[in-house]
Amino acid sequence: MIIKKMTDIPVTTSPEYVGVEKQILIGREDGSNEIILRYFSIEPGGNSPYHSHDFPHLVKIEKGHG
Repeated sequence: MIIKKMTDIPVTTSPEYVGVEKQILIGREDGSNEIILRYFSIEPGGNSPYHSHDFPHLVKIEKGHG
C-alpha cells in the first residue's frame, strides 16, 4: 500500500495548461505501470488543450463544473 500526504507531493504547472496545477499521487515512480492517479486544481476559466489518451482515463470533479 502506498501512503502519501498531499502536502508532500510536488505541484507542477505547464504553459499549455492555463490555470492548472497538477500533482501525481501515484505513478510510475511508485511502481505503477498501469494506473496513474493525478490530482488537478483548475482555476475558474482554466483549461487544457484538446487531447486524447490511449489508456483508461477517469475524471472526478469535486467542485465547480466541467
